[in-house]
Amino acid sequence: MRAVIAVVCLAIMIVVILLAPSSKATDDGPTAITVKIVFGADEQAAVWDGRLEVSGGEILDVSAAMLEVADQLNADTRSWKIKTGVSQGKRVSFAEPQREFFVKLQCTPETLLRITTEQGDFEVTPTKLTAGRPASLLDGRAEVHRLGNEKIVAKTATDDDFTAIALDANGQRHVAWIAFDTTAQTDRMWIQNIDKPGKKPELITDAVEVADLQLLNIDGTLNAFWSSSGTDKNWDLYTAVREERGWRSQRLTTATGTDFQLSVAAGTDGSVWMAWQSFRNGNGDIYAKVRNGETWSNDFVVEDNPANQWQPSITVDTDGRAWVGFDSYENGNYDVYLTSLTANGDRISTGERIAIAQSADFEAHANVLATRDGRVWVTYDAAGPNWGKDFRNGPTIENGRYAEPLHASRRMELRCLYNGQLEQPTEPLPQILPPEKIALIDRDPTSKPSRYYDLPQLATDGDGRLWLLFRICRQGFCRHPPLGAQWNIYATTYTEQGWLEPIQLPHSQGRQNQQVATAAGTAGPLQCAWAEGNRFASVNRKYAVRAGALPPITEAAAEIPCEPLQLDPPGTAEPAPQIDWTITRGGDEFRVYFGDLHRHTNISRCMPTLDGCLTDAHRYALDAVEHDFLAVTDHTRDVDAFSWWRTQKASDRFHIPGRYVPIYAYERSNMTHGGGHRNVFFLTRGAQVSRSDHWYAGRKLKRPDNNPTDTLYPWLRERGDALTAAHTPEYDRKANLGTWTYNDPQVEPVAEIFQGLRESYERPNSRVKEEASLQYALHQGYKLGFIASSDHLSTHMSYACVWAKEKTREALFDAIRARRTYAATDRIGLDVRIGEALMGEEAQVAGETVTLSIHAEGTAPITDIEIIRDGQVLDTLRPGTPLVETTFKDPAPLPGKSYYYVRLLQDDGAIAWASPIWVSR
Repeated sequence: MRAVIAVVCLAIMIVVILLAPSSKATDDGPTAITVKIVFGADEQAAVWDGRLEVSGGEILDVSAAMLEVADQLNADTRSWKIKTGVSQGKRVSFAEPQREFFVKLQCTPETLLRITTEQGDFEVTPTKLTAGRPASLLDGRAEVHRLGNEKIVAKTATDDDFTAIALDANGQRHVAWIAFDTTAQTDRMWIQNIDKPGKKPELITDAVEVADLQLLNIDGTLNAFWSSSGTDKNWDLYTAVREERGWRSQRLTTATGTDFQLSVAAGTDGSVWMAWQSFRNGNGDIYAKVRNGETWSNDFVVEDNPANQWQPSITVDTDGRAWVGFDSYENGNYDVYLTSLTANGDRISTGERIAIAQSADFEAHANVLATRDGRVWVTYDAAGPNWGKDFRNGPTIENGRYAEPLHASRRMELRCLYNGQLEQPTEPLPQILPPEKIALIDRDPTSKPSRYYDLPQLATDGDGRLWLLFRICRQGFCRHPPLGAQWNIYATTYTEQGWLEPIQLPHSQGRQNQQVATAAGTAGPLQCAWAEGNRFASVNRKYAVRAGALPPITEAAAEIPCEPLQLDPPGTAEPAPQIDWTITRGGDEFRVYFGDLHRHTNISRCMPTLDGCLTDAHRYALDAVEHDFLAVTDHTRDVDAFSWWRTQKASDRFHIPGRYVPIYAYERSNMTHGGGHRNVFFLTRGAQVSRSDHWYAGRKLKRPDNNPTDTLYPWLRERGDALTAAHTPEYDRKANLGTWTYNDPQVEPVAEIFQGLRESYERPNSRVKEEASLQYALHQGYKLGFIASSDHLSTHMSYACVWAKEKTREALFDAIRARRTYAATDRIGLDVRIGEALMGEEAQVAGETVTLSIHAEGTAPITDIEIIRDGQVLDTLRPGTPLVETTFKDPAPLPGKSYYYVRLLQDDGAIAWASPIWVSR
């Protein structure tokens, strides 16, 4: 009997060892440890050339974490040539002076890591390092941090992103992710048991387009949740359960309109709750449903508000109540709210809605977690007031009002609800706060803030310790960073000695809006899964999924001390000017729609820390500026196949029929000789990315001659469903080539006359050469309608105004092709005609005079209406009122062909330009 017991015990020990999520060191055995070495912790410029070596252990890997282009690391010789300090100039990647390396070692307690540098030498024992309390060396000039370990989940040829993780009943880690297959142009959703050697990834679903992946262990069974466009191209929610023969899927929502931004949580009573954002009723509402047993409840409206509610997060407390956190634009800015939900069978009821943050600041991206002590924690990121309001370029005050562009700053906030009282920690979070108000956005690496803290998340590990995880970018206002944009994942927790210094997850560099997935067992560290990668011009590292655990924490956990928080009443929203205006001509009826046909995100390398992500762009369009349509136009130099897939997918997910129309687009920029900058718009999805000479130059390849006449225009004509528009016109007098060397009226009917980032290109000035002006293009005989666009950075002061028959992609394209457009720097209504000809059209006029009919609805008193013929101001009307309806007669029109347009000025500086009407006499 003893022998049998011994065999059984031995077998159990073997199983436990094999199933352990990560290898543990014995007191004497080796273990893998990752450290981060930081040079320049004193923020001083210095040469730190050096090398490292190890005794009593083995170096497994050495990699750079934060080096400029001039810095060099030789991983084979474990040596480097680096200089700390913030570099000067336009081609700088980091706004902080430190240089950092990751070193992964196989260690014993006797292992010694020696670092030799020109600033001095030091050594550390890796096993004696304390996570979250970095070792300070050389009088504070260098640091060594202990990190957790990680590994690549699967080596693939696809771009692997959007992770989820869960532990099964045996404690083994299962990591799921969404893979983009460039060749097939599809998504694939995979899952892999990373603690079972030789286990291959499994396909969860055969859907070709998926998002919002979540993974839970529910009663010992793995359950996946996601959104998908399905076979009917309607974004709905789905779930699948792992069974012996594979994954069994179920569709959970069927309403027309996008269901997305999914969050899922399980209760200790076996219930499963989900919350999501839905556009089914024409704006963003928060919905929820619950599963008790095998039955899901009906969809339940948590928040039905005329304003948009965004990106919910759900948690379940020990009493079985669900709590949903979200942000809302109902006060004219984003504020954070919390609502409780209770299930009675398949019926759901709501508790009181509680304001968590409701200042004039940007407060969004709530993440919630109910803990065993009865607290409901809410974290979110925040920025300054008047997010996305009137900002042009540089100064943050326009007409006496402060405003921030979409990603000028980000900080973290943490609050909790306890016994009905809102509280906040008494000890500040470990972050470097931005200025309360930023005076100038000057795109210089020495500007402040140098750091952004994005998308904080909450999780508890197996020991019940509360963790705060978040993304940090340390690039400040750097423009055109050679190494691309870099956000990394960090984590902190509260101990008896206060907040830990944030612990970086090694090899977690990626985009602003990538989040880490977490899971916890019954004990032990927090398990994490994330994606890392970088796609910027010459930087071309595919996205890969990694997994690992946070390092062991030696300091005892402590309750976060909090104090009551009383919120001020919310601010009142400043109503946006509304122009609901219909005009008729013959049997046709047209309505004016306002939008932007040139907006960048952090996919473009120009200003990737300032422009915000794809979701930021669509939030801005829907709420801050209330656009009817938007074209995200990232540079083809930076738009790889995966970025283009994500851009088009976002255009479909944020499409709200009858309310908001995203347009598939990108910017194809050539050098000046090759025709300069042109945005390209597509009526249908799936167009290839047309490479410009910028793309070749960004990769240091020989640039072909691909001017628009030989490449872009013929391709667009052949497609028949695409248009283009020139912007930021340029001219090289020596070569006698520039933007207006080229034009094809069939596919290029409009151009930017005004750009928020820069200026007006209507007329020549000290910065705009005559041959680059729109008036020069008109003198060349080009027939171009006018639009205004924001480009990078600028917000709320560039409008492409389109007179279309309805708010659909097809109708907008028809109107743009017909040049029924005008440009404005505010939401100004403008209708100019000559006879029956609308703006952008041609008119045959008989008689001795040409009469312009002008109808304008300003957002402020209109001081000047300038009548322009062939580039010359004929007359200036001075109405002095916001509403104008008048006519102007040209008593001496020119014979032959000429063009007329109107320039309107308001007393607040806003301008509108009517597209020309071409007259033949």
